[in-house]
Amino acid sequence: MLERERARADRSGYELSLILIGLDEKPSKTSADLTKLIEVIERRCRITDDTGPFDSRTAFVLLPDTAASGARHFAESIKAVMHRHRFKVSYAIYSYGSADQSKRKPPRDDDSDQGGGHRTSPTPVVVARRSA
Repeated sequence: MLERERARADRSGYELSLILIGLDEKPSKTSADLTKLIEVIERRCRITDDTGPFDSRTAFVLLPDTAASGARHFAESIKAVMHRHRFKVSYAIYSYGSADQSKRKPPRDDDSDQGGGHRTSPTPVVVARRSA
């Protein structure tokens, strides 16, 4: 999923964000709690977003065409809902691309030997703040 969306971000010139949202509570009901977290996330997702379990205490959300600021807004809304359900969560945001790059022209197929708009030089991943 991540490679597919990264290639799409390379072609379109838009940013891509990945959020890891973890349960901060004791692990006694982790499986049921993680299921609840994923349900809350799925209600907030767009049809183009991907979500699921990352590990036994963490869910992921892959947000195409979303800058770090939009991902932060998304994560904060999930955190607020989970707080109302008496769960404490924290998150980390990873963004690919930058505001400057999102304004550039999408690469042409002949921009690399791979075709499909792969960049020849890596683009740094930006990590937004982690919130408890």
